[in-house]
Amino acid sequence: MRIDDYISVNKNAMVNKNNLIKETKTTKDIDLNSVSKIDLPNNEADRFSQFPLQDIDESTEIYVKNKVNIYKDHTIQDLENILNDESKLRDFYYVYNTSLYNNFHDISKIIYHDYLKEDKINLNLNQDGNKLNLSLITNEGIEFVANSKSLPRIVEKMKRKNKTHLNEITDVIRGRINTSNIYQAKEILRVLESELVKQNKEIIEVEDMITNPRETYKGRVHLLIKDNETGAVFELQLGPKSITEFIERPVTINYGQKEIVTDKGTILVEDETLNSNYHDLIYKCIPKLKTNPKFEKFKNDFEKIERKYLEIQDKIYKTELEGTYEKNKPQIEQEMAQLDKMLISVFSKIDKNYIIKSLEE
Repeated sequence: MRIDDYISVNKNAMVNKNNLIKETKTTKDIDLNSVSKIDLPNNEADRFSQFPLQDIDESTEIYVKNKVNIYKDHTIQDLENILNDESKLRDFYYVYNTSLYNNFHDISKIIYHDYLKEDKINLNLNQDGNKLNLSLITNEGIEFVANSKSLPRIVEKMKRKNKTHLNEITDVIRGRINTSNIYQAKEILRVLESELVKQNKEIIEVEDMITNPRETYKGRVHLLIKDNETGAVFELQLGPKSITEFIERPVTINYGQKEIVTDKGTILVEDETLNSNYHDLIYKCIPKLKTNPKFEKFKNDFEKIERKYLEIQDKIYKTELEGTYEKNKPQIEQEMAQLDKMLISVFSKIDKNYIIKSLEE
């Protein structure tokens, strides 16, 4: 990736707020060598010249910034009132989806500049209910995904974290950049630190756990970016794909078969399972279960799981730094398979409802 050759791209095409992301969008594969027109995010898109996404226009920026300035002081009660008013709810999602799109557009212009003329970029723009999900992926493995948090989840988090106002929640709009290796992540961080100001954005907080790893978390960078065009804060995580795949590795807990009586009165036998991942079970669930006397007998098992998790994470981090991750990947996969078995063995003995409750708290 020739990031050093980055050249700022002028805002040629604009998106008006009256047209932005009103309907569900589906996945589109864009071959930049052959496609001359793109109709995202509205049906009045101009022929693109340098970048396959349209920017939002100035009037939209002003409208959204004013609304964000109002929403930031909203309390839980204010947000619950919005949930009960369809018109207000639609406007809330419009404002934060627009800000999400603006950050996605401007950051993508920076990190994807070298791929615009020569690579196929897979663009995914879709709406799940009121939530917006965005992703761009290059052939060389850089992936930028972003989405907005649903209002019920925002309210739930404020209650759980004892927050009083919306501006205390920093991940209403958030994204993640996965890179093919750890040094590519560091290079993108360097470029973002240099070029975001040209997109009227500023980094207000950075935690570099590649350069300064924590004992329990390493190999990623967490950024809070203030978007001065829309007024919102964008949370961005940046790191190698190997770390993301490890943290989000899926785990299925099987509780055996369960009999269910259907509406027709027949008995249906099916497997009862819980689908989760390393992050939720080890980071979120185990610390809570360890404080519950009911699960005292699993304390040693929990600690073994946590140690194994940290050992694998450290091995991924070190091999990324050494440039030997791919060479060591088969052995790391074997160790993760061992961790899978440890998790399944312990959690299959714990009531599923306790696990779900601990993840929701």
